Amino acid sequence: MAERKKIIIDTDPGIDDAMAIFLALKSPEVEVEVIGLTTIFGNVYTTLATRNALHLLEIAERTDIPVAKGSHVTITVCIVITVYVLCFYT
Repeated sequence: MAERKKIIIDTDPGIDDAMAIFLALKSPEVEVEVIGLTTIFGNVYTTLATRNALHLLEIAERTDIPVAKGSHVTITVCIVITVYVLCFYT
């Protein structure tokens, strides 16, 4: 079997992200190794996202995975290219 790709998941774990993370952690068919989670403001506030991530890791019996709390506000980056403005919301 090939070596599993190591990934860090940046998330705001509401129900959709929580399900995806749980599958990444517990499904033998998924060929990744989650080595960390970072939490952000999104579907829920960052404090709640961090608490959700920690609780999810407890349920998955993977409390060995570190969780880092991220920004409590949305960060916006805008790029001006001629007449177009592209905005990326993270």
